[in-house]
Amino acid sequence: MDEIRTHHTINQPREVVFAALIALDTWPQWFTLHGSWAGATPSTLVAGAEFRQHIALRGLPLGVEHRWKAIQVREPELIELTGTGLAGSTGHLIFELEEHHDTTLISTVVELNGPMIPRPVRAILKRQAQIEVRRSMHNLNNYLARAAAATSGRRKD
Repeated sequence: MDEIRTHHTINQPREVVFAALIALDTWPQWFTLHGSWAGATPSTLVAGAEFRQHIALRGLPLGVEHRWKAIQVREPELIELTGTGLAGSTGHLIFELEEHHDTTLISTVVELNGPMIPRPVRAILKRQAQIEVRRSMHNLNNYLARAAAATSGRRKD
């Protein structure tokens, strides 16, 4: 599958966005490609951390497990994961964060490849992955907005 690059504006400071990205317990709240965890999962992503995740993507069999390793985690600007999955498939996931006033420009790169994935299926997976990454970034923006509103509401008490 070709590389998928997307760019999104998240209406929160870069440090807040980065904190949500490295807190794996937040992923089910916003990351639509997340199906479930498989086994022990670190609470926070650091370079070298490894975890297993079931990928939820239309066109893939339910429960496809992917083993991820955090290659780079540079606060507050970069998270890079690489991994392997079913039948020799490989994956790459990168989040690059750029501060822009009070907001964050987040660039995502997603790549899923596999020798057993026929070309027509790759095209479908690529389109679906683009949709899911966009949906995930929209969800992340909403998740962080709700968290900020809840925090500011508690401060008033």
